[in-house]
Order: sequence, then C-alpha cells, then structure tokens
Amino acid sequence: MSETINLITNAKVSKNDFIFDFRELYGHAEDWLKWRQFTVIETKYVEKVGPTGKSYEIHWLTNRAIDSYSQYNIDVIWTISDMNDIDAEIEGKKLILQKGSINFDMSAYLVVDKEDKWSNQPFLRLFKEFYEKFIYKSTRKQMQGELWQVATELQAEVKSFLELYRYNQ
Repeated sequence: MSETINLITNAKVSKNDFIFDFRELYGHAEDWLKWRQFTVIETKYVEKVGPTGKSYEIHWLTNRAIDSYSQYNIDVIWTISDMNDIDAEIEGKKLILQKGSINFDMSAYLVVDKEDKWSNQPFLRLFKEFYEKFIYKSTRKQMQGELWQVATELQAEVKSFLELYRYNQ
C-alpha cells in the first residue's frame, strides 16, 4: 500500500478531576463529525473498573471522501480515567453526571491515492509524481487548509463543550 498520507495536525484537550456529562459530550462530538459528512467507526472500546473508578479507552477512525483520489481522515482517542457517577441537580432536574479525568486526542490526515491505484505499475507511479507535483499541487494545498480548519474546529468544539457544560458539585 503506497497511498500518500500527510499529517495535518495533532491536538489534545485534557481535563482532570472534572465534572461533565460524558454521554452528551461523546454524542455531540460524533454528531458534529457526521454533520460534516465524516463516517465515524469505533474501532476500540475498552472499559475497566478499578478501585478509583472506571476507565475507558475509545478509538474512532473517521473519514470523508473528497473526490476519487483524496479523503480526509481524523483519528480520535478518548481516554477517561478515575470516572465515577455523581448525583447533581441542575435547574431543578436531578441528573447523574460523571467526575473524572478526560483526554481527547486527535490527529488529522490528508490521504491521496486512497485506493492505491497509481502505485501498482512503474509508468503510473511516474505519472503520479508528475500529477501531484504539477497538476494537483494547488488542490492539495487547498484541501490541507480545509482539513486543518475542520480539525481545529473539532478541537475547539470539544474544548468549548467541556467549558460551557462543566458542572460544579
């Protein structure tokens, strides 16, 4: 497989000893990606119960096809530790929220020759190099900028969600 993968950005949002609604955050992030036409696939979900609470490790692989040659990939890893349910009352409603530490780690990639069609034969490899250097160069630059913007918006969305919806005991 010789598709070309270009890392555009890495970002992380972390909160320690924090009160939040994990289901709402998780659902909001997934809906946000789907609204931007990303396919979200959960590739790993591990839950462990320990003496200080539950811990989770959740991996998402997301992608959005741009054209027949390129796609955007955003990989997300949720790591939650020392999470316990707590009772809270907000605006007269009783809720069960979570308290713990949360990490949202994201990497955004631009993938070109996503189906690996141009690398199987020597002539096509040569044409691929020419195509990417001279014909596709400005399109690639535009897509890199767009993917960087989408990834930055996702990071800001998660960060602001945690700030706006944080709860006090």
